[in-house]
Amino acid sequence: ADAVLRLVLHLHRQPQRALPGRSDAVRRAVLYLAQNLTHRCTLDQLAAAAGLSRAQLVRRFRTELGVTPLAYQRERRVEHALARIRTEAASLDD
Repeated sequence: ADAVLRLVLHLHRQPQRALPGRSDAVRRAVLYLAQNLTHRCTLDQLAAAAGLSRAQLVRRFRTELGVTPLAYQRERRVEHALARIRTEAASLDD
């Protein structure tokens, strides 16, 4: 349990990847991920949303955001889970 908590905290401390200056294709894929945060998104779905091939999408994500699309999705899910934990913990304190 301690190792999981340390991992979550480590991931949460990673800098948020901003979107200014990003290509329209990457923005479309990021928006698709944000709108489908609680659903499993495949690389094919993301590539279609971005209007790119799978290889092009992975290459652009790595170049523009420093991670693969699925790693980006995983990071956003962890951030979402942390926000929910904080909200629930705050409501318990009341």
